[in-house]
Amino acid sequence: MMDSSTATGRKIHIAILSGMQWAQGRNLVRGALRYCQSSDEAIQLDLLAGVANPTVSQLSNYDGMLTDRTEPGLGKIADTIPVLTVSASHKSPHLQHILSEERESGRIAATTLHDLRPSSYAIFADPRLLDNLAPAAIKDRVEGFQEELLKLGVEKNQIRPFTGSASSRLTEFLQTLPKPTAIFAPSDTFALEIIQTCHLLEIQIPQEAAVLSVGNDRLICSLCQPPLSSIDMRTEEIGYHALETLSRKIRERDPVPWPHKTLVPFPDLRESTGHLSSPNPTLQSALEAIRSSPDQSQLTAAQVARIAGTNLRSLEKLFQQHLHTTIRQKMLEIRLEKVKRLLRTTDLSVDEICERLGWEASALHHIFKRKQGQTATGYRKSLISPSGNALLPKVKTETLVVGFISPLADETGHDMLRGAQDFIRENPDIRLTLLFRSRFPGHAQSSTQLTGGESISRHDGFIATPQADVPAEILGKKPLVYFEHEREHPLNWSVHIDNRAVGEIAANHFLHKGYRHFAYCDYAKEPSPHDGGYIADSRSGDRFGGFRDELLVSGIPASNISRGTWIDDQGLVTWLKTLPKPCGIFAFNDALGLHLMRCCELASLRIPQDLAILGTDNSEFYCNTATPNLSSIDIGFRRAGYRIIEYLVKIIRAEPDYPQAPLRIPVRHVVERESTRGAATDDAAINAALSFIRLRHNGEISIPQIVKVSGISRRSLENRFKSILNRSILDEIQRARLDTAANLLTSTNLSINEIAALSGFKHTRHFCHLFKSQAGCSASQFRKRHFG
Repeated sequence: MMDSSTATGRKIHIAILSGMQWAQGRNLVRGALRYCQSSDEAIQLDLLAGVANPTVSQLSNYDGMLTDRTEPGLGKIADTIPVLTVSASHKSPHLQHILSEERESGRIAATTLHDLRPSSYAIFADPRLLDNLAPAAIKDRVEGFQEELLKLGVEKNQIRPFTGSASSRLTEFLQTLPKPTAIFAPSDTFALEIIQTCHLLEIQIPQEAAVLSVGNDRLICSLCQPPLSSIDMRTEEIGYHALETLSRKIRERDPVPWPHKTLVPFPDLRESTGHLSSPNPTLQSALEAIRSSPDQSQLTAAQVARIAGTNLRSLEKLFQQHLHTTIRQKMLEIRLEKVKRLLRTTDLSVDEICERLGWEASALHHIFKRKQGQTATGYRKSLISPSGNALLPKVKTETLVVGFISPLADETGHDMLRGAQDFIRENPDIRLTLLFRSRFPGHAQSSTQLTGGESISRHDGFIATPQADVPAEILGKKPLVYFEHEREHPLNWSVHIDNRAVGEIAANHFLHKGYRHFAYCDYAKEPSPHDGGYIADSRSGDRFGGFRDELLVSGIPASNISRGTWIDDQGLVTWLKTLPKPCGIFAFNDALGLHLMRCCELASLRIPQDLAILGTDNSEFYCNTATPNLSSIDIGFRRAGYRIIEYLVKIIRAEPDYPQAPLRIPVRHVVERESTRGAATDDAAINAALSFIRLRHNGEISIPQIVKVSGISRRSLENRFKSILNRSILDEIQRARLDTAANLLTSTNLSINEIAALSGFKHTRHFCHLFKSQAGCSASQFRKRHFG
């Protein structure tokens, strides 16, 4: 039972059990974090992303739990602590529910697609794509969609649900739908499967098949080509209010009423339903001005620029940068889409359509044939056949198709995919498909089969992340690049992070803070989804080797370097208590760093005063849910994703400059947060000085200012810097400035002059000289080595 002291103002501990594979789980955590940051309450969140089927004993030290998962044992846990779930699958009276408007999302989808006036409607919900969604949520969305369509007067036989999971059946299902059709997918991953299969079948979206989904996972939506329209369930706001409700329940106050009416889902419409979208607000305004113009025949590019609030030259640059076309060409494209929609959905003659849209008939005939390869009349006839299934003419291209095989089970996969998308945007002749295949149960799996059939032949190469299950049928048939593991097969290549450098960066981070005792912590050897599940994983050994060797070279005795392995909590608590204090601990990844911090609390150890903890991967969720926030090494997975697909394309095209040996990607830098702030000392003057330098180093700062903040004399402060940190105050200022410069060099495209100024250097020449003396290479060479 909950201790009565929870009704006081003491810190409460809440576990979050959420799948981070999809936007629903990530947004739920973001909302909970936002509540913690805006509230005066003392709340510590622990993210249990890698825990399956938690037990009562595992959660005995928590005051409550927030979850969107469907584990069967949640009812028993709710007998001991308050559990708030946003899943509709649990019927236990012990659980408190806060539910999304699932049925309403289906109704909104029906209304949106009905406005397109398609010939048929389809529903695709593949049970193999688990997607972390409860079956009840899918069922409610589908039922809401069907009910609303019937209310709108759609005949029941016009609505075709997909049943089954085989890719051959999906192919047949899509081919036999009367076109144009409107497809509803109750999840973004379902929609991605539809769009990728449509590409294989050369079914054009949205002309032949408009696709609308639920979830609004922006990574998945932007990966789809064309970008996917999706219903936003407002999960982040649900997470915010859910944590507020749970916190009040734990503190024995009445839960706040759930604002059902204010959190109605909303459609975020993009090109997959024929709507225009752009992440740039100026560009979005311009596109909306074109689309909504009552007389597009009289609209000029200069008028569009004025409406968008910019000049013509700037707007042309935006169109080229984001849409790879001119304003005039986009205006023409939008006018043609209106013509095609009227040809599909009305009985107006071509001349009547010209009159309605302000076209001269001869001009329309000429432009339509040039752009579509047939006349407007021929286009309309192509929509009609005895079977009702005629397809529009297919556009043949020489596009390379690359498959990205990953369950996207963690932020590493998401960041790599974003990097691959960055490359695709710069290279529009390459198309990326996402194939969900995992070596671990509980992750979503694609229904598209990559076995011996058409799907393999349609791909020119593949990328596989560590957790991916790569079918044997691919091996040796198409170029395949593995990330962070190797397999001995023809046509296989590997790309690795420089893991020894990861360890060296960790060692130097602690050395600069004056630590004399160090520790490294990793997992047991069996691979699991929680630690990344890497095959023949040498990462941990390389990271520890780089960490230890850098410390030894710096004069640290081997007896001052410890190594621990997480097997169970009690063993980790015991190990942490035996470490000499203060000690700097380097964790294999952020998930383990977060767990170490929880065990420190169980052991009554202070962070960072007793143990400073540094993670790896710079995970948004693990680092920010930790209390205090977790410092971490930014590996640069997004840049890795860019480099990997660039590497694969060179292999596919047999370009002469691709590396024959495994590609190694350099790491970036430490992102410092509270878990390693300060120095390895309780000296208040030193810590005050370091804090001031950290805040002011890139602006106007002087040694007298630092001395004043420290509260002691300049000589005393200089002596303490030398004895504790083994450097002067000026050295510390320059080190902070160089660290900032290195971060900017590896994360921005700013010029060297701009970086020097932003880092606190008044003269670029002085910055360049100092940087080269410390880094062993020029700033430009450093950027090329780390940023590509």
